[in-house]
Amino acid sequence: MNVRIKFKKVNESIFISHLDLVRTFQRSMKRAKLPMVYSGGFNPHPEMSFAQALGLGISSIGEYMDVKINDDLEPEEIKNKLDKNLPKGIELIDIRQLKDNAKPAMSIVSHGRYNINIRFDGENTTAIKNGFDNFINQSNIYAKKVQFKKNKVTEVDIKPLIKEIGTDITEKNFEIDCIVFSGSAANLKPELIIKAFEEYINIKIIRYKIERTELFVEKGKKLIPLIDVDNIDRMDKGPKN
Repeated sequence: MNVRIKFKKVNESIFISHLDLVRTFQRSMKRAKLPMVYSGGFNPHPEMSFAQALGLGISSIGEYMDVKINDDLEPEEIKNKLDKNLPKGIELIDIRQLKDNAKPAMSIVSHGRYNINIRFDGENTTAIKNGFDNFINQSNIYAKKVQFKKNKVTEVDIKPLIKEIGTDITEKNFEIDCIVFSGSAANLKPELIIKAFEEYINIKIIRYKIERTELFVEKGKKLIPLIDVDNIDRMDKGPKN
């Protein structure tokens, strides 16, 4: 059976690299005695894939993994077995069975939603909010992007990669809630928004925290959470979406 797992990566687990996260799930699946399907060839590997790698130090309450299991189990049974064998900070939210011909999440994900909490040192948050409104209403928003392989820095216009963005301010914190392109065709790291904003207002950011809250598939003009795409109702075995 082909299943899609939605999970959290929070607290101490945010410092687990993507490669180590893959290994963590593989070990946890084995300890839970969930028989994974392996590829053929000289170097067989579990048929497991993640929707999109998460940057080190970023938390998430909307991560996704697709995996094929060589058994017919209820999603709740898989969740119960796997829950007991995952390390602290990695928590399962939901598991859905997928259609046999469902496309992997990594090939269909198009957008991600992020919450960015920014801390300024002794600055007026209302003035910062006004500055952000001016920043985001520009026709073009240029950010410096480092290309490590080419050893150079280029300026890119990130405005077309921002689908939605809003703000909320408190006495000490400034929060940005945004939906940006996060797929193979186009991808915007939220760090670029922060760096471009800091340069625009010329005020030093002393600390920021990024959390990914959801990943979406774009169908028509709608964004659908990955957990609701191509799944099967176990009651009638009928495909959804």
